Amino acid sequence: MVGVGRRQGSKSDSVDAFGLAEALRVGSIERRVYKGLGELGMLRELSRAYRVVVSDSVHGQCRIKSLFRSRGIAT
Repeated sequence: MVGVGRRQGSKSDSVDAFGLAEALRVGSIERRVYKGLGELGMLRELSRAYRVVVSDSVHGQCRIKSLFRSRGIAT
């Protein structure tokens, strides 16, 4: 197992999966695997950009509403 170390005793997929899940939860796995963009790379990038734009837009709208509320202006 990568990042977790060798284990003595009986081994099975469920034991390995639990060990990896626990290591991910604790944050002891530091190795990241790079996967190329492949066929859907452009779609992935566009969807990420769309999500960021929508998130920024909502954030801006909430800030404007809070400014109005702080001045006593009903929205």
